[in-house]
Order: sequence, then structure tokens, then C-alpha cells
Amino acid sequence: MHDLTPELLARLEEYAKAATPGPWCLNGGTAAIAATYGRQKIFCTHVGGTYPAADAKHIAAASPDVVLALVTDARKLAAIRALLAVEDDGPEGAMGPRWILGQIKEVLNGGT
Repeated sequence: MHDLTPELLARLEEYAKAATPGPWCLNGGTAAIAATYGRQKIFCTHVGGTYPAADAKHIAAASPDVVLALVTDARKLAAIRALLAVEDDGPEGAMGPRWILGQIKEVLNGGT
């Protein structure tokens, strides 16, 4: 299992942005993944392996739009973890609990 390092998140984001935008879906019940972008249709067919239907479901579920959403949430969680690790040794309102909660709310609302 991989840690979601900033480098891994950046690479996942780069690959997802370069790929055909999602959502992707299974083409019927077969082991093929389909995506449409503009007038272009993308198909990927599984030609072998032990679990072709399960592999296709997994790949389709991890379409670029989903990966980008996961990257965004992982970055928010990392920012919240960093805020929770802040030592509370200052006066109330400086870096105390209210300040930390305010910063967490800002992160959750789209700020960083």
C-alpha cells in the first residue's frame, strides 16, 4: 500500500488531467471501459487475465474525475492533520482550539 505523499498526489493529478475526462463506464456487462469526450469515444478492452470483469469495474470506477476528487480530499485531510498537530501553547485566539477549528473550516470550504 502506498502513502499518499505530495509527490504521488501530484503524479495522480497530472495523469488524471491528461487522460480522457470521466466519467468512465462499463460498456454493457463486458470487460470494456468506455468514455466520451466531445465527438470522440474511447474504448479499452481487457484481453486476458484472471479477473477481467473486476479489473474493468475498478478501472472505470477510477476515472479521471474520481481521481481528481480523491486528490483534492486527500490534500484537505493532510492540511487538517497538519493543523491538528499544531501545539496549543499560545494565548487563546492565537493558535488555540478556536483558531485551529476556524482553519479546519476554511480548508473544508476550499481554502488551503
